Amino acid sequence: MTRFTITTCTGPDDGGGIWKVVVNFLRLLTRFIVEKDYYLSDTQLLRFRSNLADYQWAADMVGGIPPLALAAINYRETGGRRTTKRRGGWPQMDWSGATVKTLQERAAKICKRYRVPVGKLATDFRTGCIVCAHILKMKSKNHPIYIEGILQAANLAWTEWAYNGRSAYHTPSGKKNINRRHWAFSSYVSNNPKIGIVLQLRGTLPGKKGKRIKVNRPDKRPGARIIFDELNERLGYMTP
Repeated sequence: MTRFTITTCTGPDDGGGIWKVVVNFLRLLTRFIVEKDYYLSDTQLLRFRSNLADYQWAADMVGGIPPLALAAINYRETGGRRTTKRRGGWPQMDWSGATVKTLQERAAKICKRYRVPVGKLATDFRTGCIVCAHILKMKSKNHPIYIEGILQAANLAWTEWAYNGRSAYHTPSGKKNINRRHWAFSSYVSNNPKIGIVLQLRGTLPGKKGKRIKVNRPDKRPGARIIFDELNERLGYMTP
């Protein structure tokens, strides 16, 4: 997000009156610009605010995961919606070839591990939250998101990238190279069109009847890392 620093000063002859008017005007203008610069509308923000208790519950159950990390994944996968027609639920457990039954069984095992009830993936939001938190926890095994209670932003970004699959196409050139891949070149994590960072969305997306659809196009949405930062700034809700 664009940030502005305004230094107040006093004019030599007017005791600061005119300068105060100018500074106040610039502050109002800055506030307008910053608000316009957000990705999430007020309606979308309200959606995430209403989901906070469920994100927090799952984060507490699993441990070591920021609640807003779940919100960021929720945004990338379903725009923050609580239900979906896709077989993998809102966390998009859509492993290649897996059936609805297989995915539901996997969700049941995860819920059993944390001793919580399991619901239907497509419609039970809390089941999706615990599944998402668990997967993030497993992905962050060698890249802990918190070290001595301090959020490690790079490790969180790496974990979000791992959640999405760490594609070999996430390279500076966009060409497949497993040795040069990095989360900074993943649109799922780092896309930020408002400041000119438009990365390629390449891979497959869920289609009808469980089939995958190949895509290779510029991503128009912000990445999970960008949405995480925006939600944290606007909601002020980041806890270990």
